[in-house]
Amino acid sequence: MQGDVGRRSYVAIAAVMLVAQLSFSTEITATLTLVAAIVFALTFLLLPDVRRRLRELVACTALAYGLAGILTLPYLIHAFARDTTPPARGVIPASADLANVVVPTKTTWLRPPGSATIAHHFASNGAEQGAYLGIPLLLILVLAPVRMRGRRGRGAWLLLLAAAASTLLALGPRMRVDGNEITRGFWIWIERLPALNDALPIRLDMYTALFAALSAALWLSRPGRDRTWRFGLSALALVLLLPNPSSARWSSSVPQSSFFSTAAYRSHLRPEETALVLPYGPSGWSMLWQAETHFRFTMIGGWVGRSITKPECRWYWSYRALAGVSPPDNGAAFRRFLLQHHVSVVVEGPGTQAWARRLLATSLADVHAERVGDATVLRIPPDLAAALPKNARPLRPASRPQAPPAGLPCTVPPYSQS
Repeated sequence: MQGDVGRRSYVAIAAVMLVAQLSFSTEITATLTLVAAIVFALTFLLLPDVRRRLRELVACTALAYGLAGILTLPYLIHAFARDTTPPARGVIPASADLANVVVPTKTTWLRPPGSATIAHHFASNGAEQGAYLGIPLLLILVLAPVRMRGRRGRGAWLLLLAAAASTLLALGPRMRVDGNEITRGFWIWIERLPALNDALPIRLDMYTALFAALSAALWLSRPGRDRTWRFGLSALALVLLLPNPSSARWSSSVPQSSFFSTAAYRSHLRPEETALVLPYGPSGWSMLWQAETHFRFTMIGGWVGRSITKPECRWYWSYRALAGVSPPDNGAAFRRFLLQHHVSVVVEGPGTQAWARRLLATSLADVHAERVGDATVLRIPPDLAAALPKNARPLRPASRPQAPPAGLPCTVPPYSQS
């Protein structure tokens, strides 16, 4: 806008940045494009003296997008082909709560009394709940356009409206305050757009934080005699945004299994064989243990996101059985699942849930279990019959089955027929 960068340089730099961004997150690329379009529109309305340069910037930006599209064309063809379905997001809510703007969560150091009760009503999880700005920063965001005049004032209005727009979008398809739904959100029209239909609206709060930070910088750079209280208010806003220093919020206690940390695993896990290691998926550290053995064995399952491939959809309820869902056939399908995936050994590591142990004790009732260090190893014979043995104990019901999440790339067989 100020002419510090030439057109060709801007197009080249922007195209490279877009390719880099697209290479590791299509979601951020899509939301960045959406927010940029909103900011361009607000700039056109609020800053008429820069409209000519804004048109040039929009044209150069469109050219950069076109160049980035050419460079990433093979990826885009694959991503948007008709037979390509993005991974299912799962069932965790992904919308912000409007109360979170002024009510902090446990990740913030200073929290007023009663905030934990309100934050308990927020949707999604602690890692995604990032709408908090605090009252001082909100005051700066509102006072900046009111107190400033001229182009600075119009720029502050631009940042305030952009922050409001990104916050409203982050509320998702259903606006909630303190967990209570109040009305439909603007996201219901956005989520139908390509590349945005699988984006998590709650993550647009990061753009709100950016606009608020820019507004605070503009607020502090304004000359005047009121610098003392302006810097004081900004310092208070900064203090209220300090993260929780408790190490429990930012670190995890990784259990060290003596089975995997010593040479014991070499006697029971053969190179390149397929193993099921428990605790399974996100509830355990099986992927770390596999890495610490220098990937001596392959592993059925893991945790790389809430996704399932088409060939595995027929085994959906077997995967859910590992999460505690009672199988309808007393574990017979889970036994077939292990055999069909050529699992030759099962390792119950430290922390394995009682339900998973009962599931294995039933589905592999005729397989010898050997205690090795802090793990239990079940070596599956290559000639193991597919049918359950007569001594298989009945499984007591665990959690009830829920409907599969929307957006799966295939049709999941009915629970009763799994």
